[in-house]
Amino acid sequence: MKITYRGWPGHYCRADSCIFRLNTLVEHNNKFIVISTSGNMRINNIMEMVSPSHQAHYETFIFYSHDQDPVYHDADPSRQIHLPPPFQPYILGKDNDLQANENHYSAVQIVCSMLEKGEL
Repeated sequence: MKITYRGWPGHYCRADSCIFRLNTLVEHNNKFIVISTSGNMRINNIMEMVSPSHQAHYETFIFYSHDQDPVYHDADPSRQIHLPPPFQPYILGKDNDLQANENHYSAVQIVCSMLEKGEL
């Protein structure tokens, strides 16, 4: 199991406006999974929701990587992975970076466990 924390946004079309961005690549048995968290989005210096339909200021999404990207293994948004409950992809509340951080690392642990069990 190899875990790589990367310095660029892993998803979300407005990630350039998000102050909070985490992108983690998990590799196991030639499978590549991207865990991406974005949030604390600022538009004209005003905090906006990243997912208004969920009233969320942060979101964590998980994807298989692009099959045609052998170098960076960036996320393939057409191949999203939905983690089982109780994992929640959305974090409510402004300036909640610590909770978003914990949620991201929880997703990494769940993905690692699922890969080890052959569930992904």
